[in-house]
Amino acid sequence: MGNNLSDELERFISDLINLSETPVVRISRKELAESFGCAPSQINYVINTRFQRVHGYLVESKRGGGGYIVIRQVQRADESHSLLFAIIDHIGDTLTQHGARHVLKTLRDADEIDNTLLRVMSAAVSDNSLAPVEPSGKDRLRAHILKGMLLSLKTDSVS
Repeated sequence: MGNNLSDELERFISDLINLSETPVVRISRKELAESFGCAPSQINYVINTRFQRVHGYLVESKRGGGGYIVIRQVQRADESHSLLFAIIDHIGDTLTQHGARHVLKTLRDADEIDNTLLRVMSAAVSDNSLAPVEPSGKDRLRAHILKGMLLSLKTDSVS
C-alpha cells in the first residue's frame, strides 16, 4: 500500500474526528474503501497503524453486513492522563499477572483508582479469570484488557 493513500486516509479520518461535535466517529469500512477506490483491508491497515491506543484512540470494529468502525479520541490534557498513557505505553503487547498487579498498585498509590476499582480490575486480569484462555495467550489478552480499562478511565462514555 502506498504511503500517499495511507496518508490521505489518515488525514480524512483525522478531519472527520476534528470536525465532529464529539470525539467519536463512526465509519463504514466498505463506503470509505469505495470512496478511496481501495480494498477494505487497506482501511484496516490505516486504522491499525495510525489510530492506536498509544496515540490516544479507542477503536471498535463491528464486522458483518453493516460493518463499521468507531474511533474515539481520548484526550491527554492533564497529569493523570500523562501517567495513564505512560503506563499504557509501558505495558506493551503482553503483561504477566505480576506485572498487572504492579501497574494497578502504581495507579492506586497515585490515587488514580480506589481500592474497589483496584480489586475489580485485578480480578478481571487475573489468571483465574483468564483460565479458559490458552496459557500462551493469557499475557497478550491481559495486556489488551488492562489497556482498555485504563483508557476507559479517561472517557466520558462506555462503548
